[in-house]
Amino acid sequence: MITDLKQIATGTASEPNYLAASYFLDLFNRVETKEVNKNIREHYEAIYAKVCKSCELNTLGHVYLSAGKIDEAILVFYLNTYIFRYEPNVYLNYGIALQANDELEKAKENFKKALELEPEYKLAKEKLTALKQN
Repeated sequence: MITDLKQIATGTASEPNYLAASYFLDLFNRVETKEVNKNIREHYEAIYAKVCKSCELNTLGHVYLSAGKIDEAILVFYLNTYIFRYEPNVYLNYGIALQANDELEKAKENFKKALELEPEYKLAKEKLTALKQN
């Protein structure tokens, strides 16, 4: 990350380190989310080899959420659950995006999935409890 910032600050050309995030940034600038969803398998195949860690797409998903681009966030988190299906945090983040979109039952399912993978996942427990209380 320090190298990335140094290259940006000095204007040095560099190869992007976050290829999957770059793919989505470019894609969503060109194509509506509805169109991307129609060809989801194609995009899954395009990013599968580009992403190294779940945190890359989790971070991008949260950037989209913060910007109010919930559909984009949901799609990014959704694909992350397929690439990193054994990591509880991807289900937690997908659930958070679904909750933001008022898809509460789907959000619950994803919080439960996170807890299946990591039964003591405190944040997933909190999110699930809060949804059940409402």
